[in-house]
Amino acid sequence: MAASTYPAPGTTFGPCAPRACSHLDCSETRARAAELCRLCGEPIGYDRRFYRDPADPAADVHATCLEDGPGPELVTAKQNRACSRCDRFLIQGSGYFLYPGRVPVCATCHQTQEGDTD
Repeated sequence: MAASTYPAPGTTFGPCAPRACSHLDCSETRARAAELCRLCGEPIGYDRRFYRDPADPAADVHATCLEDGPGPELVTAKQNRACSRCDRFLIQGSGYFLYPGRVPVCATCHQTQEGDTD
């Protein structure tokens, strides 16, 4: 997954500097940059790396909030659910990794992420 940024107003690819413009792209970029990160509650902002929220693809979260949080926790599924990365079904009673933001990831995707070969 690659991080994105919203370019700052007045820059080459950013929204127009004066807020009075009526461009749809400009107003949409301003609105998305003003949305709050689900993990820290701060605005996503401009020129700051973010990801689409794995728990809510319609929202964004700061890259640092996902990357700098505590490491994943190995847990046992209390109910059937799907891996957020590959949609592999996680059966009740099986182990999976819970990443910051309560994102479920199967062992196969976790090993790929961590670079483990065991």
